[in-house]
Amino acid sequence: MISGLLKRAEIGYKGELRVDAYWHEIDLPENTFFFHNYETLGHQIDTLLACEYFILIIEIKMFQVLFGMKKTSISLYVRKKLEKLKASKVRLSK
Repeated sequence: MISGLLKRAEIGYKGELRVDAYWHEIDLPENTFFFHNYETLGHQIDTLLACEYFILIIEIKMFQVLFGMKKTSISLYVRKKLEKLKASKVRLSK
């Protein structure tokens, strides 16, 4: 049981590093801050990206996510491991 939990933690950590590697390849503007494994009292965030205009929080999970964008809506398709694809659609207001 403990070896299974350790294996899952290792896989999760490797997934976080893989996602963070993509962010490091992007030429981010000055005054953009990138934090891996950001911790506060009682909370942990896998990846935190902060800039002048927004803060992006990234939590790495075993999901497959696809985005579809049109002028009037944004579609989000999410699938957990071994699940069917579930779709959500958000209408954009003018």
